[in-house]
Amino acid sequence: MMPNVTRGGRMAGLVMYLAGPGRANEHTNPQLIEGHDLVTFAVEPGRALSADDALDIANILDFSRKQHGTRVLVSEREFDEAQGEYVTTGKKDAHVWHASLSLKADEGELSAEKWAEVAHDFVEKMGFIDPEGVKTSRWAAIHHGASKNGNDHIHIAVQLVREDGTKADVRHDFKRAQRVSNEIEKKHGLTVLASREHEYGLSGDKPAELARAQDRDSGMTERTELRRRARTCLATASSQGEYIRHLHDLGVHVQPRFAKGDRNTIVGYRLAFPSASRDQGGDGRQIWYSPSKLDRSLAWPRIEERYGDAGRAAAVTLMHQIREKTVSQPVKATEVHRFSAESYEKLISGKVGPDTMANIYARLSMSMEKNSHGSLVRLSDDFSRVAWSMRGHHLPAEVLYRQRGGHHTGAQRASRHPGQGRSGGAGQLGQQWLMATQAGRRSPVKDWVSLLAQANRIARIVTETNLTRERAQLARNMNRSLDVAEVLCRERAPRTENTVTPQQRVEELRGLMKQRETQDYAEVQDAKVKSLESQAVVSKAHGELKAAQQTVVQAADRYEGLVSGVRKELGSEVVQDARRGREADLKVFDAGLLSRGRATQESDTIRRELASRWDVPVGERVKPQKQRSTNPFTSRTSEVDRLWSRWTDAVVEKHAPRRLDTPEIREAQAARDKAAEHRDQALAQVEEARQASRSADQYADMLRQRHMRTAPNTYLTGAEQSELARLERRRDPTQYRAPEEARGPSVSTGRYKDSGHER
Repeated sequence: MMPNVTRGGRMAGLVMYLAGPGRANEHTNPQLIEGHDLVTFAVEPGRALSADDALDIANILDFSRKQHGTRVLVSEREFDEAQGEYVTTGKKDAHVWHASLSLKADEGELSAEKWAEVAHDFVEKMGFIDPEGVKTSRWAAIHHGASKNGNDHIHIAVQLVREDGTKADVRHDFKRAQRVSNEIEKKHGLTVLASREHEYGLSGDKPAELARAQDRDSGMTERTELRRRARTCLATASSQGEYIRHLHDLGVHVQPRFAKGDRNTIVGYRLAFPSASRDQGGDGRQIWYSPSKLDRSLAWPRIEERYGDAGRAAAVTLMHQIREKTVSQPVKATEVHRFSAESYEKLISGKVGPDTMANIYARLSMSMEKNSHGSLVRLSDDFSRVAWSMRGHHLPAEVLYRQRGGHHTGAQRASRHPGQGRSGGAGQLGQQWLMATQAGRRSPVKDWVSLLAQANRIARIVTETNLTRERAQLARNMNRSLDVAEVLCRERAPRTENTVTPQQRVEELRGLMKQRETQDYAEVQDAKVKSLESQAVVSKAHGELKAAQQTVVQAADRYEGLVSGVRKELGSEVVQDARRGREADLKVFDAGLLSRGRATQESDTIRRELASRWDVPVGERVKPQKQRSTNPFTSRTSEVDRLWSRWTDAVVEKHAPRRLDTPEIREAQAARDKAAEHRDQALAQVEEARQASRSADQYADMLRQRHMRTAPNTYLTGAEQSELARLERRRDPTQYRAPEEARGPSVSTGRYKDSGHER
């Protein structure tokens, strides 16, 4: 679940937009699903929202702000080129806090009831709901169908002026929203984002950026293209100064930021594309991006770590020239440089980390994908995520040159298949690259295909060695992109060289098919093992829960026994005294006219004694009647009994806590509370184990069913099936369609989300 947080100053405008048709009529059936009590009282959740309903919701949300007159302001900041830093230019209203919570398209849709629970939990965990109600912020959650990309989502509007007129705390709300989303995913059984769980996310495209790209008829946003070009420069430059020059050569504007009082220390920089006028399909605006927001490896401190002191002076000089405008910013891209010597050496030797692989794939994309973003850009992004999720990790030396699909050395493969080995270590790879680059002066395509093949080979090793188990979701994404990249490599390779015979290619495809089938079977078996392990965990958790419940019962019985004993002992003492007082009052009640004064005096003495002893006053004495009632329930005797019964209860209630405050009882109470806490923890562990067991069972069953119904040839991609059919001179299974009457049940041929090849 991805949260997107924004701030604004027009509550009515936001709610009217959420309840309206949307920018492209994408809003369908807008409805209120949850909110503040006053909001849900005024507008019934679940029904279609009208414009009047939207205004009612906005007025309710804005009431506390208008009532108290509280203003919530944020600073407007712009970059001052003269000072080389951001400066405050004014203030603007920001009392509207808006968050959208969206699911991935493959997660499907949630019910309105489930979304209501998610929205309430999100607002509560963000601190907008006060249990006492005084410091609560009014809020509303609105659902209006899926987005253009098919993502089910809701919008939450919060008034930052609380009920008592104070301002809600929104410090670090972006990070808090990510943390809260992670907790909600686990609580409600939603897909936990691995990028957030393992800290390897990249900033996504904003709606406005996607709209600008659509206006330019481009499938690339400025954010993603700047990221690709900056990584390309990291792969082609050998120093800080070269990196800045290569950015200019790729048509990227650079804006430096120096340390205060030190014109020789660069602390940051910004990137942007040249602004385009409306005649050129643009809007005349120039959008600047902080490189650390594009990719953390592009931050200037990371650039300095990468190159050290190499080219530092040249970079400072060039940055000053850019700031003073003695060097003009580029109008368009003029040159894409070749790989630096360091990048070549790392790639060919195989001693390359994920961060460098991200830059290499970006450079390959500039040459092989040109003005489009395909599998190579996706691999560049994936390797950047890997670099941050596995910081400090180095590839083991024994896997650097291992080929995909086997654990044999190059010499062993060469002995088994003479002349058919792909590579036999760093020396052979170096010879192949040398031949490819020498020939590349006459055929540049062959050069890039050879480099792409080596990059794909290393990418497979990194994925299979370090990611398959630890980062399963990321590994599946990378395998899908690698499949496409390898097809691209094979499609271009035959036009430049023909070193593989058709029979060798058939054997290669058949071996690839068998390897994937074996991997699929191994995945099924591994899922079964995990399912059994999860069931064992459930059984163990059940045992711990049963023991914890027994401990709670024993601790509670001991505590109640001690309390009952103390109360019983106290009660017996009080009852004896109450009996004396009652008998004295009855003597007054039964005494004759002459002896009543003495009986009254004795009763008063006993009453004062008991009140002083127990520190509890005795109620007023019941006055005797001239004529006694014959009804025992209405007689004065029954009233005397009730009087002393109430006094007994009052004494016990006052003195029982003191008698109960003993080390033994306190110890028993603490043991009871500790046992109850342990029982609750055991119960939560049982529920968590059950949920994990159900998920493991479902996943294992899904893999088993998939493996049983998967035809052998479908372990190849569509392009690989077509190629194999062509080489074997048989009908292409991807093109064949049976007659309508001969077709069986419809089976989807799309990609499984957990598989890297088509089914």
